[in-house]
Amino acid sequence: MLLHPHFATAALWLSAAIAGQLWIMICAVTANKMNREGVAFWKAFLTCVLLTPLVGIVVMGAVKLMRSNRPLVQTATRS
Repeated sequence: MLLHPHFATAALWLSAAIAGQLWIMICAVTANKMNREGVAFWKAFLTCVLLTPLVGIVVMGAVKLMRSNRPLVQTATRS
């Protein structure tokens, strides 16, 4: 009878470890996508881990909006 709380504690810690692993994986995928958009991977990864992957997606959208889609030739004016 005394072993049941120990199994429950072990199951709780394993569940927390699995949830943490999933969190890290989601943050890494988001940081990898942000890296493709021009944000450094480790900065993006730490932002996602400390805040949330949703913040990473918002930052990725902001980077896309701030970047010009036109090539350099069209943006330069000739005088």
